[in-house]
Amino acid sequence: VYYHFEGTVDELRAKILNKEHGTHVAGTIAGDSICGDGYEIMNGNAPKSKLIYFKLNSYSNDMLIEKMAEFGSRISSNSWDYMGYDDEGNYAFSLLALNNPDIAFIFSAGNEYQGGNFTVDDPSGSKNILAVGAIDDFFEEVRKMRFQSKKDASFYIDGEEIQMYDPFYTGVLGTDVNKSDIVIVNVEEVGDCELFEIDRLFLIYASTREKAAWVKKCYVYPSKGVLLSVEVEKVQAFLEHSKSSLVTAFDITQINNSKPVNHAYFSSGGPANKGIIKPDLMAPGRRIFSAKSIKNTTEFHGCADNVSSCVSIKEGTSQAAPNVAGAAALISQYFMDGFWKYPSVTLDGPTLRALLINSCVHPQRSKTPDILFGHGVIDLSTLL
Repeated sequence: VYYHFEGTVDELRAKILNKEHGTHVAGTIAGDSICGDGYEIMNGNAPKSKLIYFKLNSYSNDMLIEKMAEFGSRISSNSWDYMGYDDEGNYAFSLLALNNPDIAFIFSAGNEYQGGNFTVDDPSGSKNILAVGAIDDFFEEVRKMRFQSKKDASFYIDGEEIQMYDPFYTGVLGTDVNKSDIVIVNVEEVGDCELFEIDRLFLIYASTREKAAWVKKCYVYPSKGVLLSVEVEKVQAFLEHSKSSLVTAFDITQINNSKPVNHAYFSSGGPANKGIIKPDLMAPGRRIFSAKSIKNTTEFHGCADNVSSCVSIKEGTSQAAPNVAGAAALISQYFMDGFWKYPSVTLDGPTLRALLINSCVHPQRSKTPDILFGHGVIDLSTLL
């Protein structure tokens, strides 16, 4: 309902990048699939909820509050941080929440756990902010994608993830990056990372995984992903059969129903600035499927296996925070529409924050918060 950008529409379009972070986050909150029956699983947590958007670092907090009041918004979802402790930012947002108790301020906790504890960034470390960490996903550890001929489905090859990929894609297969959408590369013959710095989907192959290990060190943005096969003869036969023709690539990674609730490897640990126990709670933040933007186009993105997939996969506490924001919208709607035994109630920020925290289930069944999981994983079935 409102998009804040200082410039023209043409300038805005020019700045929209492939797989835009903000588009993905917005889809996690409010996504509502247009692809028909069976695609509801791609919806966000609160389909059809309304969004207002503010460009980071180009607005004042006063302007934010003014616009939120104008549009009746009471939930502020923030997938960004100051990278470390920032006393000024910590104070500013804690004061902002204190002075605007009708709003729940939700922030991603940070992706710095490789540095151990004391890595929850500000403003998440603020006293009056809800800090969201990320739990691991529930998929098999080895991610896989199938490349299947459009003219004969019996011809296919499976690849293992080397770099994160989009879950659906259809394009022309080949070895020439200038003529192919899906590029097959023998990485025993090529040793240049620059090859992967292009907007293509790559199926690489080698006789052993060790001989392809160098690709993991490459910077692959904005590629659509890199998959590996060590079935050299099968790849070559697939290439011979399907070269210069359409091939569909789709995710075939299986769910692991026995996988426990784990902390995502990147999700920052507390304590936060001033020694406060953070994060406050956890939500899914790995292998999150959500909306994808495509550079400089207003064309329909398609559904599933169309040439331009409308979905991408991302991970981070940036993806966990909007999951909680969507849940907050559902809680607000529940009380506003009078689904409980009393008349309509509009929740304030602290109450909404308290309800979110009290919905949590700690993976170790702890009754007290800790500096890794906070109060635990959000679960609205315990609350509503």
